[in-house]
Amino acid sequence: MLLKLVLVCALFYRIIDMNKKLCLFALPALFCMGVAQADDAFVVNFENGSAAPYFTYDTNMVGIVDGAGQDTSSGFYAVGGYSEGSNVAYPYMENQPSVFNYVYGDAFDLNSFVLGNVWSDNVTYTIEGFKDGAKVATDVVVTFTDTAAHLVTFDSSWQNIDSFSISFVNNSDVFPPNWAPSGGHWALDDISAVAVPEPETYAMLLAGLAVVGAVARRRRRA
Repeated sequence: MLLKLVLVCALFYRIIDMNKKLCLFALPALFCMGVAQADDAFVVNFENGSAAPYFTYDTNMVGIVDGAGQDTSSGFYAVGGYSEGSNVAYPYMENQPSVFNYVYGDAFDLNSFVLGNVWSDNVTYTIEGFKDGAKVATDVVVTFTDTAAHLVTFDSSWQNIDSFSISFVNNSDVFPPNWAPSGGHWALDDISAVAVPEPETYAMLLAGLAVVGAVARRRRRA
């Protein structure tokens, strides 16, 4: 990252030194670069058959299925049809939490996702957020009384986390464990989040601004 920072600064210095009129364009360009990296919003919809490149998960615990090809009364179908695309994630085993680990950067802010019961009514879920293995977010507990798709939203305590999990409050709410993996008990889609910029992003922006300032001072002295 340090080499990248040095190269960017050197490039901007050389370009601006060659033509001072480019100063008018360099500063907005640097600003836009910083904003673009600082507001890296994304949505995971599993249409590529996984949560890549943003999340990993234990493939022995979580699977992907095309909701459009499932029973129309199921949560697979409802959640898969909530927005564009139809693939959804679902758990193989309900007696353990399903964990999604963020791998695109150091941390992210979780805004929302779509969740629903697949077969059963009156199922309660606990959603937990973690950073470096420690639970940091306020637990979100939801109960769904149907197999419709539900938008679950998250407050500011779900900022700067690196993983989240979905688990059942108790196994009596769902089918017996020995039914898995033949039936998924929740369906998940459209994970909406924002990547938390790494400190180097801000360092690059500030360094670029410093280069512009240095060139401007040099021009004034000349």
